[in-house]
Amino acid sequence: MNHSFNEINSLTPISATSVILPVYNGDDVSDFSEALNSILNQTYQDFELVIIVDGPVSEAISEVLKCKEFKDQKIKIVRFLENSGLSKALNLGLQYCEGQYIIRCDADDINVPDRFEILIREFSRLNADVLGSQVVEFSTN
Repeated sequence: MNHSFNEINSLTPISATSVILPVYNGDDVSDFSEALNSILNQTYQDFELVIIVDGPVSEAISEVLKCKEFKDQKIKIVRFLENSGLSKALNLGLQYCEGQYIIRCDADDINVPDRFEILIREFSRLNADVLGSQVVEFSTN
């Protein structure tokens, strides 16, 4: 699999948590933008965001990735030249995560503002290896 790595900002020191977010050509740019905002506006901020771009994406998604708003954030962008599918993209993307904890999000997930804070607190409290969180499905139609 051909892939390239583009780190927007250097992460020093290493964040305690890595958030992995795959995106591909079939994702809606509005959903992706909202997902990014919900990640970047978390009450818990000690994280790096690893965005896995799984193959070519739309110009609109590319523009969101280039947006100045995100250049000050702790973002790594890993680009795969070809679409490899979600499982493979996530597994390869894990190689770029440096955090002790991994939080997985999808390109259409809207995270409540304290999701990461709660997950990290529960990881520590329970000494857990894996945690899940509740999903609430909704539609704007």
